[in-house]
Amino acid sequence: MRLLTYEQIAEIFGIERESARQLVIRKRWPRTRGNDGKARIQVPPEAFDTARTTDATGDDPSDRTGDSPSNHTGDDPSDAPLVLAATNVLTRHIERLEGELAEAKAALAVVASERDADRLRAAQVEALRAVLEVERDAARSAVITVEAERDRWHAAATAPRGLAALVERFRRRAG
Repeated sequence: MRLLTYEQIAEIFGIERESARQLVIRKRWPRTRGNDGKARIQVPPEAFDTARTTDATGDDPSDRTGDSPSNHTGDDPSDAPLVLAATNVLTRHIERLEGELAEAKAALAVVASERDADRLRAAQVEALRAVLEVERDAARSAVITVEAERDRWHAAATAPRGLAALVERFRRRAG
């Protein structure tokens, strides 16, 4: 028995760390915790014999028939219906996704145009508020001018005239 970490097992067997963990679970090799906190697995010696006779792909190097999945070319005529079915399913899926993408782009365009319209309306409202403020100031100024003119005319209309004005002036001086 050798005590190894998952990383060491993965390196020896030429597999990923997670695959090494699954191998330990599948083979039911005993595990203990080391002082460094890492799991240590008791790997039996016969497991190393298996690791030496297979390469990283799980293919026996002495067997040159090419039965490794990585050597499979897909030219087997019996695979044709499966490949065709998978191609059809994937083609429909791609078409559906393209349709959803087109819908999403259209919805985004609508949202963008609504956003632009909202910004335009907000700018128009601000411009109208500025014009309204200018017009209010002009109206206030006009009211002040009209009131001053009204007071001047009122004073002129109510002022004494002719002989009555002379008598009034004389009384003020005498008075």
